[in-house]
Amino acid sequence: MKNTFQGSVYSTMKTNGSIYELINKGKYTLFMALLEKGVFFLVFVYFARTTDVKEYGIFVAAFAFANILNSFFEFGFGSYFQREMASRKISITEEFNVAIGFRIIFFGVYSFLTLLYYFYANIPISSLVILISITIYSTGFSSLLSKVLYGLDRYEDSFISLTKSRIIIPIGIFILLIFSFSSIYIIVFLFIAILSQTYFLYQVVKKNGITVSPLFNYSVLKTVLRSSLPMGIGVSFVWIYDKIDVLLIQHYIIIESVSYYSVAYSVYKIPQMISGILLTPLFTDLSQKYSFQKQLYINELLKPFSLLLGFSLSVVVFFNIFPEILLSLIYGDMYIVSGGLLGLLSFALPGLFLNNFTGVMLNSIRQERKAMISAFFAMFVNLVINILLLEKIGIMAAVIATISAEYLIFIIQLYYLYKSKRIKWGK
Repeated sequence: MKNTFQGSVYSTMKTNGSIYELINKGKYTLFMALLEKGVFFLVFVYFARTTDVKEYGIFVAAFAFANILNSFFEFGFGSYFQREMASRKISITEEFNVAIGFRIIFFGVYSFLTLLYYFYANIPISSLVILISITIYSTGFSSLLSKVLYGLDRYEDSFISLTKSRIIIPIGIFILLIFSFSSIYIIVFLFIAILSQTYFLYQVVKKNGITVSPLFNYSVLKTVLRSSLPMGIGVSFVWIYDKIDVLLIQHYIIIESVSYYSVAYSVYKIPQMISGILLTPLFTDLSQKYSFQKQLYINELLKPFSLLLGFSLSVVVFFNIFPEILLSLIYGDMYIVSGGLLGLLSFALPGLFLNNFTGVMLNSIRQERKAMISAFFAMFVNLVINILLLEKIGIMAAVIATISAEYLIFIIQLYYLYKSKRIKWGK
C-alpha cells in the first residue's frame, strides 16, 4: 500500500547537475533562510540598539551557549528524517514520534546543564537568559518538522508556515518601541513565533500521513540514533567551533569584546544562507539517488560546486571593500570599528561553502561518521588556537581559528570522498 507521503520516493530522480533544477527546488529554502536570518538579525539589532554594550554581550553569549547545547540535543534527527523521507518506501511515523518523545524527555537535562553553565560562567541567571534557553530548545521541534517536509520536496509549505509565524516579530518590535517596554519582551515574541510555526508545520505534516503522538520505544530509538547521532554530533562540533569563540572571548578578554566580534561575525555568516538554495534540495536528491544506485558520480556535482566557490569569492571581495559601511548601516556607528574583523573573517567563506557541500555528499552516501570526524578535528583546532592565542593577540585569534577550521574540515571531507568507493570520479 502506498503511503500518502511517498511521492518523492516514486518520482523520477533528477540529480543531473542542473543548476536550474536545484534553484527551482531550493528557492523556498533561500526565502526561508532570508526570512529567518532577517528575523534573528532584526532581534539582535533591536537589542543592540536598545541596550548598552555589556548587556548586549550577555545577550549574545546566552544565545551562543544555548545554540551549542541545543545542537547536541537535536541528535541529528532533522537530517536523518529528511534523508529517510526522501529515500524510504515505508512509513517513518513510529520513528518520528520516538524522536519527538526523546527530545521532550531531554528538555529537563538541557535545562539543568544550561543553569549549571550560567552559574559557573558568572552570567546572571535572569529571566532573559532563561527565556533565551527555552526559545532555542523549542526551535528543534519546528526544525524537525521542516526537515520532514524537505524530504518530501514540500519546501513551499515550510516557507508559508515560517512566513505566517514570523509576522509576530515586527509587530512585537513596533509595540515595544511605542510603549517603551523592556527589551526582554522581544524574546517572548520570538518564542510565540516559534510555537506558531510548529503548529502550522504540524498541520501540513499531518495532511501527509504523519501524526504526532510522542512515545518511547528503546529498540526503535536505538535504530534511529545509530544513524542520526553521528550527524547530530557532527553538527554539534560545527556549532561549537562556530560559537565557542564568543564564549572564550568573554572568558579571556572582556564581555564588551564579545559585542564587537559578534557583530562582524553575524554579517560574515549572512551569505551562508544563499548556499541553502542549492544544498538543501541537493541533499534530498542525492539521498534519493544513492538509495537506488548505491553510488554517485562526481561530474554531476561540478556545477553546484563551481557556483558555490564563485559566489563565496565574490562576497570576500565585497566584504573587504565595504565593511565599515555595512556595519554602520546595520548596527550603528558604535560598531564601525568591527569593519576590519569582517574583512578578515570573510576569507573563511570559500572554505565554509565548500565544506557544507562536501558534508552534504558524505551524509547522502551514509558516511555521516566521517563527516562527524572531520567536524571534530576542525572543532579541536579552533579551540586550541583560541585558547593559546586569545590572551596574546586578542580577537585576531578568533579570526585565525575560524579561517583554519573552515578550510580544515573541507580538506578532510574531500579526502574521505576521494577515498570512498561510493563516489565515482569518472563519467
